[in-house]
Amino acid sequence: MPRAARQLRLAFSPAEAEALVAALRLAHGSLAPHLAASAQSALGKLLATANDASPAASGAAPSGPAPVEAATPDRLEALQQASEQRHKARLAYRDPQDQQSTEHTVRPLGCHLWGTVWMLTAWCEGHGQFHTFRIDHIDRLDTLDERFADEPGRTLDDLFRQLDAEMAERDSATDA
Repeated sequence: MPRAARQLRLAFSPAEAEALVAALRLAHGSLAPHLAASAQSALGKLLATANDASPAASGAAPSGPAPVEAATPDRLEALQQASEQRHKARLAYRDPQDQQSTEHTVRPLGCHLWGTVWMLTAWCEGHGQFHTFRIDHIDRLDTLDERFADEPGRTLDDLFRQLDAEMAERDSATDA
C-alpha cells in the first residue's frame, strides 16, 4: 500500500485516551521544538476524536508542561540530531555541586527524560568512559563536523550491558 494511502486507525478506551492526553500535555514543554509541534498536533487529533463524555475531551486530564530551563529544548534537539547523525559535540558543562564549568568532547548516544530532567548519555572522549550530563547544566554546546562510528565498548548497548553486569554483581554480593 502506498505510504500516502496508509492511515493509522486506532481505537482507545476512555482511560487510554486520558492517559495519552495527559502524557502529551505533560511532555510538551520539555520536548525538542520539532517534537513539541508534533506532540501538539497529535494532541489536537486525540481531542478532536475523543468522545465528549471522556475525561480526555473534558480537559480533566492533567495539564501543564514539566518545568524545564528555557534553552533545554534547543539543546535537546541539537543533541538528538548529533546522536542520530553520529556527530561529536563539544560542551561546556556546569557541575551542579561546585558550579565549575568544564569542557567535554563527547559522542552523544541518546537523550533520556529522568523525571522532569533531560539527560544526555554520552561517551566522553577526555575521560574515556560513559558519562551522563544534565542538559539544563550545559552552558554551551557546539556540534562538531567530526563524526564517530560505533566502536565496541562505546555504544549505548555496551553501557546497558555494563550496568546490568554491575547490578548483577551487587545483587550477588547482597545475597552472600
